[in-house]
Order: sequence, then structure tokens, then C-alpha cells
Amino acid sequence: MAAQSTPEAGFVDSRKYTNTFFGFSLPIPKDVPLRGFSLPSKGAFHFLFGMQAERKGLALFYVAATESSNTPSGDFCKAGSGSKGHNKGAERIEIGGKEFRRGERQEKTPAGNQRCVVYAAPLKDYLLEFTLLSFDSKLTQEFQHSIESVTFFEPEKIGDLAVPSRIAQLDRGVVSEDLYTNEALGLSYQYPKGWVVADKATQEKVIEAGHQAAWGNNPAAAIEHGAAQRCTRNLLWVNKYPAGTKTEAVNPLIAMIAADPGCSHDFRFPTSIDDKEGIEAAARQVSGWLAEAPFLSGGHRSVSAFVTQRHVMLDVSSSSTLSVAGNKDPVAIFASLYFTECKGYLVAWMFVSGSQSGLDELKKTKIRFGD
Repeated sequence: MAAQSTPEAGFVDSRKYTNTFFGFSLPIPKDVPLRGFSLPSKGAFHFLFGMQAERKGLALFYVAATESSNTPSGDFCKAGSGSKGHNKGAERIEIGGKEFRRGERQEKTPAGNQRCVVYAAPLKDYLLEFTLLSFDSKLTQEFQHSIESVTFFEPEKIGDLAVPSRIAQLDRGVVSEDLYTNEALGLSYQYPKGWVVADKATQEKVIEAGHQAAWGNNPAAAIEHGAAQRCTRNLLWVNKYPAGTKTEAVNPLIAMIAADPGCSHDFRFPTSIDDKEGIEAAARQVSGWLAEAPFLSGGHRSVSAFVTQRHVMLDVSSSSTLSVAGNKDPVAIFASLYFTECKGYLVAWMFVSGSQSGLDELKKTKIRFGD
């Protein structure tokens, strides 16, 4: 794979951000609730990646590149700091075999003590900068540790790092009448008789609509969207009515999705229904991978677990409303996500209906695991 042609080229996978233009990987702090942060790229300024967290006040870090081959002066964090802040002189530091200049500023504000740290180095006729702003000293240390753990590689060798997840090699299974079978996963699923299998274009349209509704044009979210595509694979997508059918309520849906748990190095599936903490943690992560489905966001959410055919199954259920084009009033959405571990993969069933009773009926459909 050739090196990418724009500074913004990159992806997130396995809790790392990798930039394919400059050739570096940045580990993302784990055990910290982070969400996307972005700034507009404009002129000579290129925004690459950013995350933020709300812990003891807002904390954020981001990566940017400015078209300049000048050596960084170390005069960092000037904007808006006035004369109350305290600057720490810039120092040289080596990160991943590259020489950086690190500058720091601390300032007392009404919200508390704010700390700004910037790491900068000239690279490929750009000034590459890692910037963090935080009111939380512990989180500042975690961000700094991530930045100082950056590794560099030759962009031309990105093909060695961007190998598709093994999920891409997973067989999609076959459908015969109302029975779905996947020999690679050793399971079968019988969906309601007469339901319609959606084609790939319809599936992608629904997923993209969910992505836009949840994230809009946020560049950081686009990176997460790409990561989700590399880590999951649609196996089955069936609706009660053909795509485009006009209905007063949501068109009932059942989707089967496989995910590669290797995309998250700290993922652990609970081995018992008594592992309450593990169940909640797994539910958060899997829901995050599938968060672009508009049916699973917002509203009331509950998590439970049960055992069927020796498989621990988690059930993440939610209820909400959704605005649908052509409908004057929002429609009710009742959804459940069943998921379990199977042959080294995570397999999820997403059930969506316009009523609780309808959802309960869908959850009675037959899932069978073979030897």
C-alpha cells in the first residue's frame, strides 16, 4: 500500500491512532471515557486527530500539522493566556527516535489550574504538534504518557500495519428460505417466515444514516466509523417489509453482526452471568462498536445476561423515538442487542420493533449453536 497523500490520512484501530502520511502510531489512553474532538483544517493548518474527556473539568488532546519546515521555538500555549500563566522553558525530548521540543504552561483560571503541554517537531515540511489541555493532573499524565509512547515508521510500509482485521475473512453464511446458517461460526438462526433479506446497498444506507445522525461530519467520528467497518461484518439483515415500504411505525428489523474482539486489546467477555462488572463493561464496548445504528442510541437502556445452550448471552435493550423522513411525528423504537462469544468472534443479534410486544416476539426466534 502506498503512503497516503494528505496529512489527515489515518485510522483508529486497537486503541491506537495511526497516521499514514507522517508514519506514526499514537496509543490512546485506556480506562478513560473519551469522545471525539475536532478543529477545522484551514489553510496551512491541518487537524489530524483529537479526543476529549470531562473529568474534573474539560480535558482534551489533539494532533495537528502546520505547513512549515521551521524548527519549533518552544514558545507554546500563548493564545488566550494573558500574563497570569507560568511558562516552563522548552526542552528537548526524543520520542520514537525523533527529536521534539516540549513546552508547558500552567495558569490559574476560575475553573481551576489549567495545564497546557505541547510537543512539536519538524517533519516532512510540516510542524507536527501534539497538544494537551487539562485541569486534571492525573489525566494530563496519561495524555503525556501516550504522546511520549508514539512510534514512528516509514509511511511506505503502512501496508504492514493496515492489514484488514480477520473479520474480513469470516464467511458470511448462507440463507435458505427463513433459515440462516454459518458453518464457520457453528450456528444457525431462524427468522420470521416471509421476512425480506435486505441487499448490501440498503444495509449501507441505513448504517450511513445512523452515522450521520449520531456524528455528522466530525472528522474524529469518521475515523471511528472506519475502525468500526474494519472490526465488524454484517452477516444477515432482514426486514418485515421490503425497503421503501411506507409504514406508520418503524419497519421491524433483525440484523446479525460479527465483531473481532481483537480490535480492542482490553476486551473481555464475561464467563458467568454473575460477573456483573464484566457484563456491564462488555455491554458498553459492544454498544460502542455498534453505536452508529440509530436504533440503539438514546432513551432508556437496560443490561441483563442469561445462558442458552451453554453460551452466556448479554441483552442490551433500549427504547427511544426516532424522526423518520415523511413522518410528521417521531416513531417509537424498541430495540434489543443480544451478543455472545462464538468461535473466537463476538456475534450479535439486533432486534428492532415499533412496540415492546413486537420486540418480545422477535426475541423468541430460534438461535441454535452446533458442535
